[in-house]
Amino acid sequence: MKQKSDNIAFFSKQESLQPDFFLEEIKPKESFLEETLDVSTQELLPNTAVISFKVEANDDMENIKDLEMVSDYDIENDKMEVDQKALENSPVVIINQRVEGLGFGPSYDHYSYLCLECKETAENLKSLLDHIKSIHKIDRNIARFKNINLEPNVNDPNHQCRVCERTFITNRKYRAHLRKNHQIYFNPLHFGQDGNLVPDPNSPDLYCCLCDQTYMLLGSFRNHLRFTHKMKLAPMVDTNSSSGALPTWNNPDLYCPSCDFVYKSKISFMKHCKLIHHMKPPARPPKNEYPDLNDPNFYCKPCKATYKGRGIYRKHCKVTHNMQIQPVKNLGVFPDPSDPNNYCKTCSKNFKRKQDYNAHLRSVHSMLAPTFHGRERKDIMPDVNDPEFYCRVCEKNLSSKSSFRFHLNVIHSLVFPSDEEKKKSASINIDDPNNYCHACKRKYNTKTLYRQHLKSSHQMIIPSLNKIRYDPNFFPDPHDPNFYCRVCKLNKGARGAYRTHCKSAHYMVLGPCMKIFPKPNAEIDVNSPDFYCAKCDRRYTRKLSFKRHLNDVHKLQ
Repeated sequence: MKQKSDNIAFFSKQESLQPDFFLEEIKPKESFLEETLDVSTQELLPNTAVISFKVEANDDMENIKDLEMVSDYDIENDKMEVDQKALENSPVVIINQRVEGLGFGPSYDHYSYLCLECKETAENLKSLLDHIKSIHKIDRNIARFKNINLEPNVNDPNHQCRVCERTFITNRKYRAHLRKNHQIYFNPLHFGQDGNLVPDPNSPDLYCCLCDQTYMLLGSFRNHLRFTHKMKLAPMVDTNSSSGALPTWNNPDLYCPSCDFVYKSKISFMKHCKLIHHMKPPARPPKNEYPDLNDPNFYCKPCKATYKGRGIYRKHCKVTHNMQIQPVKNLGVFPDPSDPNNYCKTCSKNFKRKQDYNAHLRSVHSMLAPTFHGRERKDIMPDVNDPEFYCRVCEKNLSSKSSFRFHLNVIHSLVFPSDEEKKKSASINIDDPNNYCHACKRKYNTKTLYRQHLKSSHQMIIPSLNKIRYDPNFFPDPHDPNFYCRVCKLNKGARGAYRTHCKSAHYMVLGPCMKIFPKPNAEIDVNSPDFYCAKCDRRYTRKLSFKRHLNDVHKLQ
């Protein structure tokens, strides 16, 4: 190796190369091997060198074996001479490369100009533009290429395109510019035996030496190696333990022993198993095989999974295996409905509230909760007019009159005479346009809330609106001045909302909305200096707005 003080290096070495490295370029252009190529050092830019590659090939060009750099560098005269005698003995392919600094850089130097219309390649940008203009009759603007005779440095550390004299922030944007504007096609990367040219998939810093880029996430780094460098990566192994055990697909703790990490959700855990460990989900259990609902360990035999509690296990059996879940049968121990701690002996589970405990007894054990709390007393009844809101049957004080009446209604099934008389005497209009309940003397904002109130509070059976709403012979009046829909029995606040309701709810086709003018018989002066519309009785501040109004509303030019 010979080195000059200005950090220009020229290498002369021999290395083995894969056969397909030059095969795609040589095979369709075998005539180039018989031609003599002249190399002139005057055509080179400063700080560049010419590298000649000597290729030994047989007649059928199937195998390309030895690649040798043949050169001679004169330090004193600052010239480089090519050994022409060595080139005459065998076919030679000469490739001009700019070697800056002390190394060749990444493998992105090998590129070509590709015509997107016919997929033909060109030597440089100018010949590509001439090809597009002459063959495809497409005239591209070449004024943006300020230095069209220069070749872009695809490995420029500053991401600067010297052809267009533009600088980009990142290498990715720079390469996207080269692909889109210069139509540069980067050949697939070919990795040699040199370890420095191959990214290390186990790099602790997640650093790609070819792209000179560091990643923050291991998944992003491995995806970069797969898709950008076409590397086939092995499944990740455990670096913290010697077992290297893969995670269990149905692990209830969502724990990966190989990575020593616990995931927050089941979806992220399964995604990790697929992408990182290349695991596949287990096969679905056969339809004729079902788990045991009464398994004491909550183990699903078809899925080979264990669950934490009975509720989760039974839900899994219902959702996954489509099993009809029946109430838990007698397991030898019966729960006590009057337990003061809300403890279910059968399920070994505590409940915070009495309501939750009673709901559990009804849904799981098919047991009815006691009609009231505490000791049952059939000889007395609660006083509905108690001023202290005290229930003497349950020996319990309520905080307000509403909660006291609710307690008497739900626990003791008492219906107050005043409420019953109110329901019988008051005339409630189901289709009240104002959504007003005459019995409760209360108004509701929407018809949905009003109808829901009638169903829940007054136990009224209200027919659905769909039977009337979609009657083909009954439609609302689109010109109703009050914007009232006689089909749905509701009012709208504005004309636009009412017309939209007619179109969307009743599928009506309406014509354009006719505007009502304050002075329909007035004559409009199109050249009014005050920009005044006499028919609309309206003034405009600008002439442009006035002209647009005349054109859009009155169809006047």
